[in-house]
Amino acid sequence: MPRALLTAAFGLLVLAPPVRADWLDLVAGTTLRGIDYREGRAGKKAVFTLETGETVAIEPGRIAAFRPSPPGETVEHRGKQVALREKVRALAAERRKREAAAERDLEAWALGTIVSPEEKKLADAARAARERFEALPAAERERALVRAVARSSRKSVRTLAARELASFKGTTPLEALARATVRDREKAVREAAMASIASIGDPAAGERFAPFLKSPERVERVRASRGLETYPARRAVPVLIETLRKVWADFGRGYFFQGTERSYVSDYSLVSGGTGFSLVEVADPTISKLADGVVLDVDVRRVEMEAHVRALRKITGQDFGADVVRWREWWKASEAAAPEAR
Repeated sequence: MPRALLTAAFGLLVLAPPVRADWLDLVAGTTLRGIDYREGRAGKKAVFTLETGETVAIEPGRIAAFRPSPPGETVEHRGKQVALREKVRALAAERRKREAAAERDLEAWALGTIVSPEEKKLADAARAARERFEALPAAERERALVRAVARSSRKSVRTLAARELASFKGTTPLEALARATVRDREKAVREAAMASIASIGDPAAGERFAPFLKSPERVERVRASRGLETYPARRAVPVLIETLRKVWADFGRGYFFQGTERSYVSDYSLVSGGTGFSLVEVADPTISKLADGVVLDVDVRRVEMEAHVRALRKITGQDFGADVVRWREWWKASEAAAPEAR
């Protein structure tokens, strides 16, 4: 099958075609108003654009029903009767404009935190940007900070966003901070994110690190375990044990060489050549190398293994080292004895 057809077929499996559904009823009793409802397929979330212009993703299990509005129905928008789609598009465009302005203000604010006192113009601009940003509604500030900590190319902006997210509660800020703690390449950003998680004080904070134990990157798995060591989460124990098993099964050793290599001419060899009328012998140099330095033999997975063991020890109060079998036996017995702790 051609690549284009395969791509199209895969897209159809993920999202169904748009359904005209202006009212979406949730299991919790809430009703949402909007357009362009797309029902999720293959375990994906449904997508719905709200009347406010915001697009949200909703777990399929939360949706009770959707109801289309009567044909030709209009809604009030700033003193006029317009089609709902027209209202949504106008509000979405305004939302994008505000988000871009908030992003610029965050960058100006962050720049002001690193300029010298002599750069008064930049400092004044940063102060004004901070005031504009802090005047935004809390929901808009939260969204802007979550985007910035995940996407900004500037270390100073990501650090500022991670620090400011300490003022927000809920799942979204915690997930953004945990992601930054595990994935950000800058230590300053990771430290700011970890400090904000501590300030939020959510008892379930540790659970936000558990998904990163399945990361293909070893450094991310190590950071996730360190996060769980700081914020213990019992639900992460099975994943930690499985991660420890994979590390132990693939445990190995490696080495690296650090030194200097020098090339020199150690000898010459006579090489014959020429044509049918003459014979020529030339000296061909023999090149040898002289190396000095050190070869370090390292346990390439010991650091990760120890990180997982420390997290397990902190969460459970048990210490079976890297013995995966004993950890599994203890967990099975513990769950059987106290199923309510799951």
